[in-house]
Amino acid sequence: MSGNNFFTDFYENSGFDGSLVQTGKNHTENGYLQNEEALEYFKRKQFDWNSILTATSSTAALGLLGMPIFALVGSIGALLSLELSISVDRIVSVMELLLEEFKDEEITITPRVKTSTGMIDLIVRTADGRYFALLLRSNGESKVLWRAERQEFYTVRKGTKSKWSGLELSGERLNRMMLSLKEEKNPLVAISNAERKKGFTKTIVLTGKTKLDINNDPTLMVKFGCTTALRMSGTSTYYLVERANLADFLRKPVEK
Repeated sequence: MSGNNFFTDFYENSGFDGSLVQTGKNHTENGYLQNEEALEYFKRKQFDWNSILTATSSTAALGLLGMPIFALVGSIGALLSLELSISVDRIVSVMELLLEEFKDEEITITPRVKTSTGMIDLIVRTADGRYFALLLRSNGESKVLWRAERQEFYTVRKGTKSKWSGLELSGERLNRMMLSLKEEKNPLVAISNAERKKGFTKTIVLTGKTKLDINNDPTLMVKFGCTTALRMSGTSTYYLVERANLADFLRKPVEK
């Protein structure tokens, strides 16, 4: 298992999620925090993890003073804290975007939905009853390219390509998590027959400075309103879309 996959596993199975018993206008009977209330909760988590990151980094610095055990413990703690801090930053960033973009429209955003096979970062329900299951991913300042001949994702940085196996695994995980969500009869999928026919659109959102490469196969690019997304088909269909284009992606059904 690569280091990147290890941190993905750690993050998707870490303890914190949105299923907290709270009160407020966006609290639902199923026990999940949603919308502004959830955003405030994750902003607090954002502060907590940044504080932990500072503390573990300080512990690692003691190793420079000839205390190797502090260096080891601090370095491991800092790496885990950094991954969780980045993941919470992604959630806050995307939720802020969607709540601002849809402030005059009905939208329900539920973060960190736990299943037996991992955590779904966000589940979104639009005003017309369409559902989206989102995983948020980033890989520094890079562009994402799907190489069909190798059946693998690559990142492109200054013309140099590097394999990003974790992204393809994220697509497979998202499919398994959605199956688990339905098998476990999670209240979030206790939806009407009309909504059930529309199904869930499984999506990986590229955040930060991670973008889609313009050299992706044009036959895989599909229109969602004013924007495009990369459609991946296999045992299940999922999409890749950039954070900046997410609102347009959510507003319009895919053009067949």
